[in-house]
Amino acid sequence: RTGCRDSMPSTSESDDFRRRSGPGRPHSTGVIEATGLRKNNGSRGGVRMCVAVCLAVVSFLLGIGATLGMLWWYYAPLLEETQENLKVLVDAKLSAADSANGYLMLRNAELIKHVQELSAHDDNGMFREHWSWSEDSLYKDSSHVRRVGHGSDPDQTAVNDLVPGTPEDKSEPGRDAAQLSEQAEMLKANLKKSALANAALQAQLEEAEQAVSKLKHDLAASKVQPPSPASPCMHSSVADVLRLTLQGNQVVQNPQSQKWAYVTMAHDTPGKETYLIRALALARSLNRLSRYPLVLLANATRWSDGTSVATSFEALGVRILPLHPIASGDTSSTHLWAVSDWRLQAWTLTEFEKLVWIDTDAVVYRSLDWLFARPGMWAMRDDTSCADHGSEFSLGLLVLYPNTTDYKSLLELAGKFDTADSGHKSQSLLSTYFIDVHGKPLNLLSSVEASHGRCLGQASSPYINPDGSTVQGYWSTPAFVHRSGGWDSVGYDNVCFSPELSKQKYYVGVSILNACQFNPLAAYWRTSLCEAVMIAGIRDPTSVGDFCSDSCYYLGEGAACGGRLNATLAYPEYYAKTKGMPEPEVSGRPGQP
Repeated sequence: RTGCRDSMPSTSESDDFRRRSGPGRPHSTGVIEATGLRKNNGSRGGVRMCVAVCLAVVSFLLGIGATLGMLWWYYAPLLEETQENLKVLVDAKLSAADSANGYLMLRNAELIKHVQELSAHDDNGMFREHWSWSEDSLYKDSSHVRRVGHGSDPDQTAVNDLVPGTPEDKSEPGRDAAQLSEQAEMLKANLKKSALANAALQAQLEEAEQAVSKLKHDLAASKVQPPSPASPCMHSSVADVLRLTLQGNQVVQNPQSQKWAYVTMAHDTPGKETYLIRALALARSLNRLSRYPLVLLANATRWSDGTSVATSFEALGVRILPLHPIASGDTSSTHLWAVSDWRLQAWTLTEFEKLVWIDTDAVVYRSLDWLFARPGMWAMRDDTSCADHGSEFSLGLLVLYPNTTDYKSLLELAGKFDTADSGHKSQSLLSTYFIDVHGKPLNLLSSVEASHGRCLGQASSPYINPDGSTVQGYWSTPAFVHRSGGWDSVGYDNVCFSPELSKQKYYVGVSILNACQFNPLAAYWRTSLCEAVMIAGIRDPTSVGDFCSDSCYYLGEGAACGGRLNATLAYPEYYAKTKGMPEPEVSGRPGQP
């Protein structure tokens, strides 16, 4: 009972409960209202939860937006740069395609012109037999190649063909990367097609050139006898390649080539081949640089190894004619003077309209064919002082017009001529005859066109800077260089345009040098001679075998080479400018370093 009483509310508590419940209401009504109050409080909490979630979502979206904005701010310049790089790549590819197209079109034009020239000389039908191409066939697959180039609209035709869009469709920042990638792929595909078209056209050109090469070979074979076996100092396969090259060069490309020619002379005493060997080097130089033949007046018919002189020179495209003695009427002349006078025989070669006389002790470094186009008589200046203002001329290089009347008149004048200055008699004779008698001036060539070897580096260079100053360096090598020069003594004025190694060796203190390794034209002359020996098929020309050996020429190695060479001087000898001597002048050889 006590427990129940304690658990029951007191009267005051009960009355208070009734007041809250209101009069006439059951006790349960207050309980229900209290429960509803709790439900209303739960609804407000849900609203607050929804608002918080929404704010979180908005904040998340704003964060994403800010991140995307930052990424756009960072990557937009990179995208723009990528677009610019793509444009540069497109321009480069188009430029390469244009270059390839232009080259192939140019080769087409040259080939067609060459074919037309060959057709003009097709006297025996060989051209029609071997040539089946036509001008149209050369261009039949070139339409796409032209399309790659800028065509009639050099500004945008090729770009419109290769890249979608119009010329006004410029790249803008923000362009879709996928579109750029698609355009790049299309560009690559079109460029690949263009390359295939270029390759096809190139293949056609190569096939056509092979046909022309075969025609050249056949035409040359009909004129040139098979050469002798190659020299043992050269590889035979290399000799064959050089022979084929020369045979190709012998095809007539200019109608005047039958009327214009170079001419020289080689007179050797029995057992000697000095001038014949020099003529070989001259012939090889002209093979490289000229379209006109060389006529050689020679007194020898066989080399020391038994090879025919005519056959060996014919392999180089040289025509051999006999050199006849000429009586000048001067009984006091020495043998050398009499022989030098024999060059007047060139005036009897009336089958030619114009000849260019070239001495064999010289180098032709650039083409001299322009001499045939110049009217009048021309000669190199005889200016051994290298001042480029002398009035005398040299017979080392001379343009002449064959004429039997002039030949007979020159012989008559030679018999009456003063021989006091025998060293310049030929020059004086021609000067007197053509200038004094006929009033025909002999024009003098500039020193950058023809000069003496001792004057190398003295000519004015044609290579000029924008400010008018001469380009620094060695830019004035003459087209024709007469004699290399050498040690200042008699017999050493042409040491490097000769295979005589003993005169090239120079003893300075304890050092032994090949002086010609310091001359800029010596190696060029040596290469011309050694290639000529190989092409001509000469087995054992005097002294040339050792001269053409690199180990002998550059290092002094070999039994016949006289010992090791030094590539430079010892410093004390160089800075003291120590005087030396060529080998023939040395009585006792110093010990080698």
